[in-house]
Amino acid sequence: MGLPPKRHGERSSLRLAGIKRRLFGTSPADSSEKSRHEEEVTITKGKMPIKRSGDTTGTAPTKNEIATPSMSKKSKINNEEEQVGKIVSPPTPPPTPLIRRDVGDLLNCKICGNEPTSPICCCANGHIICGTCVDDPVKKCGICQMDLQLSNFAELLSRQFDLKLACKYQKSGCKEVIAATEMKIHLQNCYYRDITCTETKTGPCEKMKMPMYEYAGHLSERHQCLSGSPRRFVLTLEDENMLRGTSPDPQSRAWPIGIMKQDGNTFLLLSQIHVDASIFVWMTLLGSAETAEKLTFTFKLYRTMDNGKKIRASWTMPVIAYHDRPKFVEGLPCYVNISGKMLLEFCTRVELQDVPKLQFDSACRIF
Repeated sequence: MGLPPKRHGERSSLRLAGIKRRLFGTSPADSSEKSRHEEEVTITKGKMPIKRSGDTTGTAPTKNEIATPSMSKKSKINNEEEQVGKIVSPPTPPPTPLIRRDVGDLLNCKICGNEPTSPICCCANGHIICGTCVDDPVKKCGICQMDLQLSNFAELLSRQFDLKLACKYQKSGCKEVIAATEMKIHLQNCYYRDITCTETKTGPCEKMKMPMYEYAGHLSERHQCLSGSPRRFVLTLEDENMLRGTSPDPQSRAWPIGIMKQDGNTFLLLSQIHVDASIFVWMTLLGSAETAEKLTFTFKLYRTMDNGKKIRASWTMPVIAYHDRPKFVEGLPCYVNISGKMLLEFCTRVELQDVPKLQFDSACRIF
């Protein structure tokens, strides 16, 4: 007995199943199972659970059961708190771009190439010239010869972005980083600024100005000043009473500058000889007052008498920064004051080139 003929609807279903099998490589049962699984995933991801018509599990699962079926109650609470925290916390703002360096480059002085120091001048063509490179009498731009005027806008930007740069006397030892608006004042008072030579031994050098780190070498090579300790000084005896140094000018009579080096520092022993034959001696440091305040020096005079007896005199004084006391100033402390009468006690009379001279020995120690 043959099989009953298939109805038109059944033939259509079988034909559709065959098409799906060829396209997806699954059986109709597998396809139905896959569709059901996709439906369940879709329901799980939704905001509200939905009960399907073919669901035999009873009531629809709750939200927490769908999202984290194996999660404990405490873990669920913590997870919800973390999610709430992430929602409440404001987003992190993007980092602020660093434009200080770019502004400094735009304001760079056309002469020295550094960030401009106050007062900042500008010409009609926009050439920036800083206060370090231009002196007050200069009224023309060195590039285009246009008139220079104070640039209030550039001054405002320099203060707004707090432009800073290293001191130009860095090679001499200054390690400070100064605001561009304060640099000109700093350079005028920097303890490492250039030095004008005042030594007269072997002739003056027309008040030559040079960097501090070159001054000791200049004194040694150009003026033949001696280094180290002890030292022997020779003074001229005038009228059996008057002592004078190497300079013919009564206002600048002094011993040649003495050079001492210790622990990486350079010291200069300076002096002043008065018309009454009294001598003032002080020790200076080529450096800052902060370093000098930590140091003292001892100055000694000594002589061996004809009978073999030795006499000594000693003074201890603080060291001073060179730019605080480059010259003798009457009435200030920190000088070794040697009267002419005491000096004669330590001197030995000699004749050099038929000229009466007085020589004496001294020693210095810095600690």
